[in-house]
Amino acid sequence: PRRENYEIVYCCRKDRESRWSKEVILSKGLSYAYAPSLSVEGQSVVVAWAGIEVANRAHRASDVNDIYYITSKDGGKTWSRMLKVTDKAKDGLTSGEPQVVLQNGVIHLLYTQGQLNLQQISTGLRKLNQPPWPIYYTQRPFPK
Repeated sequence: PRRENYEIVYCCRKDRESRWSKEVILSKGLSYAYAPSLSVEGQSVVVAWAGIEVANRAHRASDVNDIYYITSKDGGKTWSRMLKVTDKAKDGLTSGEPQVVLQNGVIHLLYTQGQLNLQQISTGLRKLNQPPWPIYYTQRPFPK
């Protein structure tokens, strides 16, 4: 099966600079990482994404995942340790599509969460049969 493994990588470039900074892998330790969202306020940077520590080779963004985030206080030169926001993958739930905003020193995070409901129609044919997933919101202060 096709493997959809995307690392979350950060690099930056100011308008007056001719080169991008060195790439930094933010999602180290995860087998899979998807759908990053980034917000910047001055030198403070926050990146959130969906992912999972261990999964089989056929894992996809719509499979069970949790939400993670990481912060930088110095414009991406150094990074905090990666933190897990949700812990529902172990219960079979998918947390995904995170959207993060950093405003006035507060991290605002929205994400969807639900469980796939695939209905077997015939051999090898499944139908997605479910209502929309709820959108969750959480906030926390940017670390000092």
